[in-house]
Amino acid sequence: RTTGNLGKVFAFEPNPLIFSLLEKNVSGFPQVAAFNLGLSTEAGELPLFMAGRDYSVASFAREYPETHVFYQESGQINSVRAELVAGDQFMKGLGLAKIDILKVDVEGWELNVLAGLEKTIEASRHLTLFCEFNPAAQECAGRTKSELFEWLLDHQFLLSWPAQEKLQPLTRDDLARWIDNFNPGGFTTIFATRR
Repeated sequence: RTTGNLGKVFAFEPNPLIFSLLEKNVSGFPQVAAFNLGLSTEAGELPLFMAGRDYSVASFAREYPETHVFYQESGQINSVRAELVAGDQFMKGLGLAKIDILKVDVEGWELNVLAGLEKTIEASRHLTLFCEFNPAAQECAGRTKSELFEWLLDHQFLLSWPAQEKLQPLTRDDLARWIDNFNPGGFTTIFATRR
């Protein structure tokens, strides 16, 4: 609705079990194109792991859904094959050199998405990025808690996070203390804008 008829939205969902739900949700919006794909640094296929039948808890890192499986009746980890594409190459195929907004919520795979879109991000001088920070998912994916922030800061983004009903700035100097004080089982959205 916000983009209007002249805007374009490209939505990616790698889980084939819930992709039809995404298609249904955007069916009334001709400006939205949905792809049953995940974004990464290179094309290929990977298993997407899920906590039992809870398809909302899915990750390419098996360890993350394992932290949720005890909530499930079956107590099992399930997986499906998910297709991945290299972000920059896929965008080029769509005829897109730059984007205005990027929302990333991929349970520990955030840095793979961002690295795969590096050229597109560099060309997008006025980009606003919304990215989930979930320290448990990051660590399950083999990342440190600070890597996501360091990538964003190294790519000249100003960072903030929501607290007390407004966005609070987050600088490189604040980062270590902020991460240490962050609830290890929690998550938040990091807002990143170009300098």
